Amino acid sequence: MGREPNHICMNMACHRGENGGRKRYYACDACDRKSFRVVACCPECYAAVMKAMKPHEKIRPSRTDKTEAEIDEIMTKPIEEIEAKTREELSDYSKELDTIGLDGVIEIINHKIDSGTEQ
Repeated sequence: MGREPNHICMNMACHRGENGGRKRYYACDACDRKSFRVVACCPECYAAVMKAMKPHEKIRPSRTDKTEAEIDEIMTKPIEEIEAKTREELSDYSKELDTIGLDGVIEIINHKIDSGTEQ
């Protein structure tokens, strides 16, 4: 199952994207709850975003595939429900999920997107 980028790196200084701009990348719903990918394409950009945030700001993804209401639902539903739905959505990677976990699968998907082989 082909996946497309559905997030935009929130690090305003990110240069990993097309033409040296902010990177577009794929992240799952579970990533939005427990991964650097909630706001950034890589750990370095995540650190920059966290440093730039004000203490009272909430972490929210910049998604291109969900409405604000859908993002609110992801951020408030029990994590167990989000993880179960994510595993179902990534069922074509079920063997990899069992061996390398969610982060590893998301890395594979983003590598395929970057190389043009994710279909």
